[in-house]
Amino acid sequence: SEEHHGLKICLVDGSYDTLLQQLRYGDIDVIVGPLRSPCPATDIVQERLFDSTLSVIARKGHPLDKPKALTLAELGQWGWVLPRRGTPAYRVIERTMRNAGLAMPSNPIESNGLATIRALLVESNRLSMISRHQVYFEERDGLLCVLPVDLCETARPVGIATRADAAHSAGVLALLKHLRAVNRDDLLADKGCQTAG
Repeated sequence: SEEHHGLKICLVDGSYDTLLQQLRYGDIDVIVGPLRSPCPATDIVQERLFDSTLSVIARKGHPLDKPKALTLAELGQWGWVLPRRGTPAYRVIERTMRNAGLAMPSNPIESNGLATIRALLVESNRLSMISRHQVYFEERDGLLCVLPVDLCETARPVGIATRADAAHSAGVLALLKHLRAVNRDDLLADKGCQTAG
């Protein structure tokens, strides 16, 4: 917006399928988030920006908020907030639990709404398994924390999806330029897989 004064910016949140349909019909210009494999359609181009690993997130001051390394098996007694069944994130969690020889948490709250997940975590002792980037501000402000659980196997590519035949406006080209620059210069500073906050 600093480069293009008067540019109208609209951020749209929704399920991937809904956003993909809007992208294909030209209602939105770019999807930013986990990439799909294989690419969902021949008229879509995906560009990887970085790999994101899931983390176990809890409220700051949670009984498990200690520097001692934890295993997934030690988290079984706590309630969970998980992505909705059938989503790629849910399947990654299923695979992770299965590889650890564990059943999925019983009776979790399922939500793909990030605001809902954050609120449930801040106001309870529930846990979630989401990308650390999704709670950056809450972690920075001391509301949420990353528990020291090794989830390196959950890495998945995050990037941008656009229409293959799109003639991007100057505003969209600027956005894409800045997304690539943030990834290159700041986003992770390539910290690698981390298990603790």
